Amino acid sequence: MSGIQGADNIHFQNYVSPFGRKLIQLGYIESDRLEQALVESYRSGRPLTEILELITGRPLSANLRHQYKQFRLFQLKVLYGVESLEPKISQIAVQRIYRLIKKIIPIDLCYRYRLVPLCLVPQRKTEAERLSVVVAMVSPDNLDAQDRLHYILQPWGLGLQRVVITGEDYQQLISLYLEQRNYSVLSPQQDSMEAREIQPRTGDLVLGSQVGAPEHSVVLGGLEGIEMQLASSTIKGKITALLEATRYGAEGWNLVIQSLKDESEPIQQVAEKLLLQKLKKKGHYQPQMNFLYTLRKHSSWVESVAISSDGQAIVSTGLDNTIRIWDLPTGQELRVLWGNSSLFYSLALSPDGQIIVSGSWDNTIRVWDFETGQELYHLKGHTGEVDSLVISPDSQTIISGSRDNTIRVWNLPTGQELRSLQGHTGEVYCLAISPDGRTIVSGSRDNTIRVWDLPTGQEIRTLNGHTDELRSVAISPDGQKIVSGSRDNTIRVWDLPTGKELRTLNGHLSSIQSVAIDANEQTIVSGSRDKTVRVWNLTTGEQIRCLRGHTDLVRSVDISLDGQTIVSGSRDNTIRVWGMR
Repeated sequence: MSGIQGADNIHFQNYVSPFGRKLIQLGYIESDRLEQALVESYRSGRPLTEILELITGRPLSANLRHQYKQFRLFQLKVLYGVESLEPKISQIAVQRIYRLIKKIIPIDLCYRYRLVPLCLVPQRKTEAERLSVVVAMVSPDNLDAQDRLHYILQPWGLGLQRVVITGEDYQQLISLYLEQRNYSVLSPQQDSMEAREIQPRTGDLVLGSQVGAPEHSVVLGGLEGIEMQLASSTIKGKITALLEATRYGAEGWNLVIQSLKDESEPIQQVAEKLLLQKLKKKGHYQPQMNFLYTLRKHSSWVESVAISSDGQAIVSTGLDNTIRIWDLPTGQELRVLWGNSSLFYSLALSPDGQIIVSGSWDNTIRVWDFETGQELYHLKGHTGEVDSLVISPDSQTIISGSRDNTIRVWNLPTGQELRSLQGHTGEVYCLAISPDGRTIVSGSRDNTIRVWDLPTGQEIRTLNGHTDELRSVAISPDGQKIVSGSRDNTIRVWDLPTGKELRTLNGHLSSIQSVAIDANEQTIVSGSRDKTVRVWNLTTGEQIRCLRGHTDLVRSVDISLDGQTIVSGSRDNTIRVWGMR
């Protein structure tokens, strides 16, 4: 390009795309004017084809337009890492878009994020009856759009399959949708007619019926007969087979799902209608986790949050030298516990709801009365900041982890130190205790997870797998799984009895700071330096929800025993409360 230093003898043509070179070779435009067109297209955001025609005063041929379109789609595929698509425009395709917008993905979402739902397809990681919605997006890397789509689709049991399209194709699809919508408003009987079209006919009988078959009816011999009929070339026969398949439970519906890949658009359309009807009848929609309110009284970073066992209170610590107790249903602050010069890094609540324990930068542990807010006593023994605390299920034992690389065990009623556990070669940042109170799990800056026998203080095993320091660990309520969050941006699920890694959860864009598991063993909640709170299915590892709102890293998360409330504390000095509604 003429503006590149040291490249005076290199022609501009070497820097343009194959499409641009072809335009120059055909004599459609000179290289300097092509450079001008590229700059103007980039500056104005208008399509290059439009700028070329304005500059040259000559229309591009249909063949050249098609070549440019294919080149743009290839560029988009490389840029976004998802499949690119030139939508197939037909009346049936437009009807499918109209139906998906009407029933599942609202039009305001399509406008806001420049996207269009195209069709249902079987999920790629599939088991029977699992479906995805193919959504064409101008910007498929838009995280807000992805979060919103997952939020809408997940309650229906639907996955998301993104494809990228050009802005021009998006505009065309939206225009066709609006035409179809206007037609449907003027012809309200259309939907009822479509519904009647896919209902079984009186003469369509199952093989073995006691009623004789009329002359033009279709007789099907169970699932085998349905599969044979679906393999035929007759559209009417296939449609009748699809209707019959819906009577055969999961196996029959799986045949309907597979028919979404049929080469015939009418068959795809009928299969999609049947599946949407099924989803509606099943009443898939469930309440979702949504933002409720923000607590703003801390004047510095919020380091730790916890929900009381009765689900009525939130307790938080911050680097403003305070512990704050809040009424969870209303968000009202109940009392403040002052630590003088102590910066509180960690806290734990006793299961009986009577005690708060806090860990500080001054290497001490403080024990407080929950109801009065009075400090009862403090414990000394660590030679480094106390970053992690847990209390045993019987409320008799405190376990602390410190930057002195040790774990210490204390008798809660007396404050006596019982033992010190040593083995980590780095700071101990996180702890968890099993429901039976016999096993401790610790995570450290040395990148390891260690499992300990609490009564004896002996190390049982070391878990290796994370490639950076551990920031949080949790044990499932059945005592069978460990969940760990690390600075390596991953969450890992482990089998506690064997130490085997079960799965890795990827999705956070930065280090995981905190993890929690709900009492029903269905859900993992995580907070990250990427400023998000994410909700995951513990069994499958699938991300269910991404909660946004914090403006700095999320340092701590907790979930109520009933799984209805999530609390997150952040270095934006706030606590956000999320609930089912």
